[in-house]
Amino acid sequence: MELADVPAFRLHGALPNPAYGVVSVSFSIGQSPRDVRIRVFDVSGRLVRDFGPVRLETGDYRVRWDGRNDAGVTTGTGIYFVNVDAGETYQETLKVLRLR
Repeated sequence: MELADVPAFRLHGALPNPAYGVVSVSFSIGQSPRDVRIRVFDVSGRLVRDFGPVRLETGDYRVRWDGRNDAGVTTGTGIYFVNVDAGETYQETLKVLRLR
């Protein structure tokens, strides 16, 4: 396989979903370096948590969201959207149901 055949970014998903505690968002970077930013939004579009941006090399990664906002306060039960942004070439949003 040549480097051109390797995707620059691959999102594996968010687990568990629904989540009672920690949600893990796993992804792989096939071509490096890559700036990655993962943000969690509530259903009204307000930013809850911001992970990044972080410059990462080729490899497999996992970001763990413990259900807290940027101020360290635990969020409530509800639907949240996890936005994964890896630059101009990749952006995807996952829906996560958080239960307390």
